[in-house]
Amino acid sequence: MDNKTYDEMVKEQQYFLKARWIIFEDKDLSSHEKLLFILIENWSADKGYCYAKNEALAKALGWKIGKVNANLAALKERGWIRMENADSWQRRIFPVYVDPSTYNKVLTLDESGMFDKNGIRKRV
Repeated sequence: MDNKTYDEMVKEQQYFLKARWIIFEDKDLSSHEKLLFILIENWSADKGYCYAKNEALAKALGWKIGKVNANLAALKERGWIRMENADSWQRRIFPVYVDPSTYNKVLTLDESGMFDKNGIRKRV
């Protein structure tokens, strides 16, 4: 991929988000929470975690910081994300992956070793 800025990619419509269907099956999540989770999950694809600051998340979604804060708190409370160093500039947001056989939100991409980088269970 070219070294284009986020704004250039959006302008050229070359930036797409992928989402696994399981996030849409959680009827307790608002549409804003789902959208934020999908962004975090996509930005976590390389390292297994997202290190974006709230300002970057807000800019990407066209939201105010308060809306990002509220939706991050809701995702954490509902078990869809886990944070390390939450009050630090080195914060990491880990999307929690769902075990498709049980639908339990217990595995994270970085810990399980059972899922590939897209959150799909590896065949054994």
